[in-house]
Amino acid sequence: MTPSRAPVRNGARLPKGGRFLPGTSRRVLCRMIKRSSPGKARDILVACCKRKEGNGIWSIARELMRPYSTIRGWLVRMVRRGLGGRFDRKSTGRKKILNPQTLKKIMGWTRRDPSRYGFGPASWRLDMVNEMIRRETGRHARPRTLRRILRRLGLSYSKPRPVPRKTAPAEEQDMFKERVKRTILGVSGHGYAVLAVDEAGVMRGTSPGYGWRQAKSRDEVRTGFSTKAVRLFGALGRDRIHVKAVERTNSETFVEFLKELRQEYGRLVILLDNASYHRYRAVNEFVKSTRGDIKLPTSRHTPRS
Repeated sequence: MTPSRAPVRNGARLPKGGRFLPGTSRRVLCRMIKRSSPGKARDILVACCKRKEGNGIWSIARELMRPYSTIRGWLVRMVRRGLGGRFDRKSTGRKKILNPQTLKKIMGWTRRDPSRYGFGPASWRLDMVNEMIRRETGRHARPRTLRRILRRLGLSYSKPRPVPRKTAPAEEQDMFKERVKRTILGVSGHGYAVLAVDEAGVMRGTSPGYGWRQAKSRDEVRTGFSTKAVRLFGALGRDRIHVKAVERTNSETFVEFLKELRQEYGRLVILLDNASYHRYRAVNEFVKSTRGDIKLPTSRHTPRS
């Protein structure tokens, strides 16, 4: 059964009666309707049967309770494609922007530092990834699409954990942990308290926060910013925290803080970082003067004067 190839552009050109699907009789359509299950394909056959009887599009639309444009589209499709037009064609979908090879390259890019590809020393951003895609394929992805692709690749938009520039190597950290463990086990049962001591500086001043302002404006907000800071010593024990504010953090103020801790606990094992004044001669002489009441597992370097 060859479908009619006559152009169908308006209602007047759409055939009806015997001229509609001339190669298919009304009896055949009725038989197909009986064998079809309820659904869109069956409704299209019913519309064709009504059109074969000579009914107008508006009459068919009212009977099937469908819009006029829907019924006309069905009939036009049947004229152009024949009885196979009652089934929808499978959509191929939009062509993928990134192929599997490019996705693998994205995983490789994001595992390395952006500075290796000419960007600044920062975390990967969407514009950086898009620039790399443009270099590779000459195309670019929309931010929403690229964000979905990166999530599917297991990436997330998060803030990295800051690591101090002078962080000790992993081997040295393991050695320190083992030394601390041996020290604590050696003094267990002898009345020693274990404290972790560190220092911090709190800047005096305020900074403007986020707020709603006119777009593209360059307004200024006066703040009470100052270069001065409050220096703090802190000691964390099993169930207590000790804090001492000082003008400066140096060997003298650190020794004073150790004296206060000794008065509080008597015998101490103190865990320290590698600040330079922790190794000053004045600190080591004070520790020696306590005759073993204070132990510093980190004081392994040559004393500094």
